[in-house]
Amino acid sequence: MAALQLLIEKLNSGKIPLSPEMLKQKAANAMGVSTAGMHVTSGKGAAVDNLLRRQNNERAQLDRDLREDEEKEMDHLLQDHVSPHFK
Repeated sequence: MAALQLLIEKLNSGKIPLSPEMLKQKAANAMGVSTAGMHVTSGKGAAVDNLLRRQNNERAQLDRDLREDEEKEMDHLLQDHVSPHFK
C-alpha cells in the first residue's frame, strides 16, 4: 500500500520521469503527427492533454487499487476481531 501511496504522490506532484517512448510521442505530437490510439490536435497542448489524461487514469486506478486493498484489510481485521467472540 505504501508503494501505491508513493505513486499517487508522484502523480499529484507532476514529477514523473519520461521514458524515451514518451519523448518520441511528444515530439511526434508537437509536429502534428497522429499516433495510433491517440487523439492529437497539434503542438504542446496535445502532449500536455495526453500526459494529463494518462496521469488521471493512473491516479484513478491507483485510488481504486488502494481502496480495494484497504477494504480487504478492514475485512480481515473485522473477521479476526469478531471470530473469537463467536467460537
